[in-house]
Amino acid sequence: MQAIVDIKFNESLKIVKELSETEFTKLKAAIDQKINTVTDRDVFKNLLLNGPAFLEQQLDDISNTRQAINQ
Repeated sequence: MQAIVDIKFNESLKIVKELSETEFTKLKAAIDQKINTVTDRDVFKNLLLNGPAFLEQQLDDISNTRQAINQ
């Protein structure tokens, strides 16, 4: 079962400041892990943005080949 609590940022900050050093270290590790998690969507986005692309000459060759096949 999961409880949903609506607390403000300042209240959260106060709670974090009251944590022991060990608890704070665990919390920081959990936050860092969440931040550093790379999603499949990020991987796909990077592939699309940084992946290989056709040169203009290659696109012309493909177009000419399609025209030749269609004749």
